[in-house]
Amino acid sequence: MRRAADIALALTAPETYRLLVADRGWTPQEWRRWTTETLVAQLLDER
Repeated sequence: MRRAADIALALTAPETYRLLVADRGWTPQEWRRWTTETLVAQLLDER
């Protein structure tokens, strides 16, 4: 459970959003799609 919280925090942190959208030129929609897909993939990973 702690790993899931760490993953969610890293992906949804304001710094991550700012880095990808403001600094790297992603659209908010691209960030939202990537965040959703990555969260699902990471949280459903059966490792």
